[in-house]
Amino acid sequence: MTDPHTTSGAAPASSPKSGLASNVTVKASSEEVNVEKSAKKAAKSGFWGALAEYYDFGLYGTASAVIFPTVFFGGGDNPTLANIASLASFGVAYLARPLGAIVLGHLGDTWGRKKTLLLTLGLMGFATLVIGILPSYDSIGPTAGIILIAMRLIQGFSAGGEQAGSTAMTSELAPPEKRGRLVAFTMHGLLIGQLLGIAAFIPVSGNESFLLDWGWRIPYFVEIPLVLYALWVRTKADEPRDVYEALARQQGKTTQHSATKTAGKNKGSLGDLFKNHWRQVIRVMAMGQFAITGVLLTNYMLNYGTTYWGWERSTLLTLATVSMVIGVPVQPLWAALSDKIGRRPVYLISMFSLVALFPVIFWAIQIKSVPLLVVLLFIIGLVSTGGNVVQAPMYSEMFPTRLRMTGYAVSTQLGNIIVGFTPMIAAIIVRPGSFGWWPVLTFTTIMMGLGILACLSTPETMGKVITDDLEQEVTGA
Repeated sequence: MTDPHTTSGAAPASSPKSGLASNVTVKASSEEVNVEKSAKKAAKSGFWGALAEYYDFGLYGTASAVIFPTVFFGGGDNPTLANIASLASFGVAYLARPLGAIVLGHLGDTWGRKKTLLLTLGLMGFATLVIGILPSYDSIGPTAGIILIAMRLIQGFSAGGEQAGSTAMTSELAPPEKRGRLVAFTMHGLLIGQLLGIAAFIPVSGNESFLLDWGWRIPYFVEIPLVLYALWVRTKADEPRDVYEALARQQGKTTQHSATKTAGKNKGSLGDLFKNHWRQVIRVMAMGQFAITGVLLTNYMLNYGTTYWGWERSTLLTLATVSMVIGVPVQPLWAALSDKIGRRPVYLISMFSLVALFPVIFWAIQIKSVPLLVVLLFIIGLVSTGGNVVQAPMYSEMFPTRLRMTGYAVSTQLGNIIVGFTPMIAAIIVRPGSFGWWPVLTFTTIMMGLGILACLSTPETMGKVITDDLEQEVTGA
């Protein structure tokens, strides 16, 4: 009898033939507990790694919109050029992400998920520390901007493998019927980290002189202990291959020698990815344009509202933060729902809702209506988290184990190039005056429409058994 949640062509999650992990449920309880513990440790590692990574994302997204134009790009001389340069520095990290995805994705698929994830977090922490102590434009001139961009490239490189690696590690250990909920911990960390990164500037943003002098550095220094703790948590996680090899030995299906002999034998390559899985690559690139909505709300809207319509920086920061706070308790509910009704419906509900809401968001900023903006951001906080949380399990389920980290990382980061430069593109195409935001809205709607079309063309992945190829490797089958 097949699992009703298993996609067509996939082995049933409850079948004894579906793999080592499912067989464990009928053996000694200690084996079942070990697998459950490994999945939870992977989820915890993903949560804290993503929280540290996206705390920095929130910091930089906010700072590049309202602080760094002055601090690192000489905003007093030419404010418009400084704004564009600062927003471009936010986007430049996305140019390094595809390279990071290629290098770190391959390392993750060959060297191991855990070791690679320790590397990504270490690189990101180093770059963040340098930014926090970097002298300003007034102190060292254009060199400040050059060093800042170099650190952003390092951060972009490390980000290229972080989310893909943590979701791959968790998805390979989680039971199919709980995969959405467990993999979602990475996305919970992402949301909370970004929220904390934005909120971190609120206490220091009241006095502009203090903020631009050295107050902006305080949130960066806060990240150092956060990164160290995330690294410690990550050292406690289990490598999926090690877990499956241990299970195979416990069940008498292999020996350490045979498992080691087959390890790495069937690893994929970029050629394999683009030759045999190019459709998945294109779909993930398109569906990843969902992230444009978050970048606009947490980055460009701050710049647009303060520059063109006289909004107070602290007001928009607070409103953006409140929207994300609303999403924190709702996101786990969307993850659980995706384990019941599927990944695609949850994604589509979010995307269609955002397409409808964004014109009103721009209009609310134009007319400076705080009550209307509060209501809109409340609704966005409810619906946007669905599309955010469901992407991680869905993308992991679209690629085989030998290419899971590479496929996920390369596909998302190629798509993220556009996402990263969205604030800069918006700053260039926006027009002054009433309804000057229409070009930005048109661009956003087109990109989100591509994501909707890609999702509609993607087969449902909920409940799919995704580790058969790994289990065959460790058993020598």
